[in-house]
Amino acid sequence: MLDFIVKAAFLLVLLHGLSLMMRKKFVHQKSDTAR
Repeated sequence: MLDFIVKAAFLLVLLHGLSLMMRKKFVHQKSDTAR
């Protein structure tokens, strides 16, 4: 059970980091097109 919790937490963190990176990329692209 503990192993499952650890895996789930790791996945959550990974997804969070990925979404943050994507948002940064998207914002950069948006500002580039606006210029």
